[in-house]
Amino acid sequence: MNENIANLYSAQKDYDQALLFLEKSLKLNLTLKNDFNSAKTLCNYAYLQSEIGNINNAMFNINKSISIFEEYNNIRWIAKSYRVKGDIYLKQKKYEWAIRWYDQSFHLYDQIKNNRDKLTLLSGLAYAHFGNNNTDTAELYALTAYNNAKELNSIKNLESAADILYKINKHKKDFEKSLFFHELYEKVTDSLSRNENKRSLLMLQTKIERDKQKETKEVVDKLENAKLRSAIYIGSSILIIWAIITFMMSRSRKAHKKLNTELQLKQVVLENREEELQEINETKDKLFSIIAHDLRGPIGALLDVLKMMKSGDLAITEFRDFVPKLIKDVDHISFTLNNLLSWGQTQMNGATTNTTLAELNTLAENNINLLAETAKKKNITLINEIPENTIIFSDPNQIDIVIRNIISNALKFTPKGGKITIDAQEKYQFIEVTIKDTGIGMSEEDLSKVFASNQSHTTFGTDNEKGTGLGISLSKEMVENNGGNLWAKSKLGKGTIFYFTVPKGEDNYQYTL
Repeated sequence: MNENIANLYSAQKDYDQALLFLEKSLKLNLTLKNDFNSAKTLCNYAYLQSEIGNINNAMFNINKSISIFEEYNNIRWIAKSYRVKGDIYLKQKKYEWAIRWYDQSFHLYDQIKNNRDKLTLLSGLAYAHFGNNNTDTAELYALTAYNNAKELNSIKNLESAADILYKINKHKKDFEKSLFFHELYEKVTDSLSRNENKRSLLMLQTKIERDKQKETKEVVDKLENAKLRSAIYIGSSILIIWAIITFMMSRSRKAHKKLNTELQLKQVVLENREEELQEINETKDKLFSIIAHDLRGPIGALLDVLKMMKSGDLAITEFRDFVPKLIKDVDHISFTLNNLLSWGQTQMNGATTNTTLAELNTLAENNINLLAETAKKKNITLINEIPENTIIFSDPNQIDIVIRNIISNALKFTPKGGKITIDAQEKYQFIEVTIKDTGIGMSEEDLSKVFASNQSHTTFGTDNEKGTGLGISLSKEMVENNGGNLWAKSKLGKGTIFYFTVPKGEDNYQYTL
């Protein structure tokens, strides 16, 4: 009963009331110890949480329901929960993850030949591919959804298919088709509204007729036929006037509501543009800051030495004394440029995350070998404790950059004779990687600056090594692009531990079969 009441509130978009009744249903299922029914309620609960914007809560509940459905091997509900998870990722604009879960749901619906539920999924796939700039694929799914909706006479799905086809054709600048689907969308939307209005009007007419019959019977008993006809005329006139006034008021409210909606949309567009301009300005400031402080200095020093060498002011023997410093400066310039190019690509939406299965121990070992010379100069021990055959499902190039940046930072801020340890362990559907050093550590204020997205925090290492303050910011963006999180704990004088998570390879491989 609670589930049915929640569905009625959900259909009216009264999500707060719907959630209250779903929570009652969850408590009853816990009392009855019915895991399967609890999973169904959790799936609906996750959908409503995503509708009101509680994404983290929604993701937690849908993952919990998926594990129960998979344990019971109920294909229909597994497919539905996968679709809801895809909807959650779609609301976050994480289009590749949305597509991945939609595809799994699509294959399961194919197995059980559930065309009506698959129809809703087609529109979701179209929105996700369109958001991911796969316009042709999006159009293919949208057209399939459109044709199937017409065949099954599904007005709601026809509305969503027409909406995405309008946006796709507008993007392709095919304005004739775009106009056609926009008009169809408006027509279908009006049709749905009219159906709701018809039901409401039918209930009102029924009530009016019932009241009219009761009133007529009372009048017949008291008045003569002439008086009865007069009363009916008067009553009919009042009803007509009342209907005209009601219609005019309703029309006025709709026009007012439409104007308010248009104003709100324009305000949102202006706010989004203001945020974009602010982000572009911050990116420009950070770029110039890095070029001015971290590239111009070493390059200028190198240029001065070369000019002195060319003019004869510096002898060959004296030049050799500068070689170690010049090598160190060039290494710093190379490392800074690599980070700068990778970061620049992420800021301009040019870096594509190509997820695949990768062996984490090998990535760590390659970076240890790459930085071994730097560690040797400071007598720092690099230890790799990641178990062999630890498989992750991520972009190996991006994770390689993350590991290299964090180890490089640890080397800079760990005194001579220190130790850096890399480890990993499974945490549910993720692998949690830790990189621990015995360095100088950071205060809480410095740690918050390191993770601040709107500034570059630069300090010197224990041997006056230079840094751009860009490595951790870049690493955080790349980890989040791969579906994980990056954070750190530190104490002054006791070292720092960096943590980051990446999806576990075996689970992702299983889902894509």
